[in-house]
Amino acid sequence: MTDDDESPGSGSASPVRVKTILTRTIDPPVRPRRSWRPPVIALVVIGVVAAGWWGAPRVPEMLDDGMRGPFGAFPQQVAAQPPLRSAENVAGTGMTYGHTVVYGGLVISGGHVFTRGHGGVRAVSIADGRTYWRYDKDSAPIGLDRATGDVVVQGKDLLKINVRSGRIRWSRPVPEVGADSVVTDANEKTLVVLGRHGITGVDREDGETRWTKRWPEGCSDTDELISASAKGIVAVACNDSDVLDEMVMGFDARTGAQRWGMRMSQLFPEVSAMPADETRYLSFTGVWQDRDRFAVAARESLGILDPTTGNVVRRARKDSPVAFSDGIQISECREGLCGSASDTGKRLWSSPFPGPGRPGLATYDAESVAVADGRAYAVTHTEASRGRINQMTVFDSRTGKVLGHMPVPMRYIQRLQSPIADGVVIIQGNAAESSSSYFLFVERPDLRGARKFTPYG
Repeated sequence: MTDDDESPGSGSASPVRVKTILTRTIDPPVRPRRSWRPPVIALVVIGVVAAGWWGAPRVPEMLDDGMRGPFGAFPQQVAAQPPLRSAENVAGTGMTYGHTVVYGGLVISGGHVFTRGHGGVRAVSIADGRTYWRYDKDSAPIGLDRATGDVVVQGKDLLKINVRSGRIRWSRPVPEVGADSVVTDANEKTLVVLGRHGITGVDREDGETRWTKRWPEGCSDTDELISASAKGIVAVACNDSDVLDEMVMGFDARTGAQRWGMRMSQLFPEVSAMPADETRYLSFTGVWQDRDRFAVAARESLGILDPTTGNVVRRARKDSPVAFSDGIQISECREGLCGSASDTGKRLWSSPFPGPGRPGLATYDAESVAVADGRAYAVTHTEASRGRINQMTVFDSRTGKVLGHMPVPMRYIQRLQSPIADGVVIIQGNAAESSSSYFLFVERPDLRGARKFTPYG
């Protein structure tokens, strides 16, 4: 039946009511979208405030690499060669931790010695005392890579800073075995870093650690290390005051493999016959590269070693070796300073120290002599009625001829720094009215008058 049909039994038509039902689809309620930004921003703000409250580094400090400069033009080298006729004390750097090095016309130093690094590193013009650049984070230089013109710096991290541009080439965590000095000429791709607990090879270009070796038993926890490199091998003599029979070792600079090692008594058999109270204070006094070999000394005892095997080529016990220069052994001898052929030991020359009285080397053996450009520079002292007289004498290392002799205006000399480079002689000691410092000497009468460069002030 449809809506138009009549009801059964009805006599007439009646209207039909029709209900229309309207329907609609109701979606589930939508929650309003919340932005992530306010909570995250709030957390960042809280974190920064908390970091500042608890003494953690603030964001600007975390983003600051510590470098300032360079300021002005790069200073040119102050002298063409080290002093020959006169030595002017042109600058002093204060007593610092780490090394004081010269590159071009700059002296680079840093780290107050008593706080082991506090105060950062400064590169200062030798000529006028102007700061060329500075690295403000606690640190000290530990070596200079002359092949690339970079200074290696140790602080919270190990860094390599280009001296001319003042740019940090790389920054890496300090090796776990420490970083006190660096050998830069052993391998073209690897810098060899010496630390208190061991030796590490790092990539020259990016600072990545290539290998690490801990010192063997009997050479642990010491910073009294002497090193040299030849034929890709780094020789390290370990002067550990707690060990009676100290070691010298050879490491492959590329791989870190220890190629050889021997005790002092093995290298110098005469040590075995010495009383214990004598050997207790007997240490290695020098390790040098002599052409393509190593020369290792302990007082008058000398051993010439093959770098790759450690085999002893020659032994000698005469005079006290203090330096080597292109196949010539330079020694302190009864006459003064002597030169011998390092391969045969044949005496080539002897030369007395000039000056009043009986001058002798100013400090301990090898720390009184340095070589550069075929010359030997020796600092000596004489005790006179008016006090100690300190002098510097320059010898031709091939003939022993005295090329120059000049006074050194210092009260006490501790060490002549080696190697000598860029026309500057660096002597550690005390001037007339100062504490122990590093003093720079050049042959520049126009720069007479020492300036004090404080790396941490």
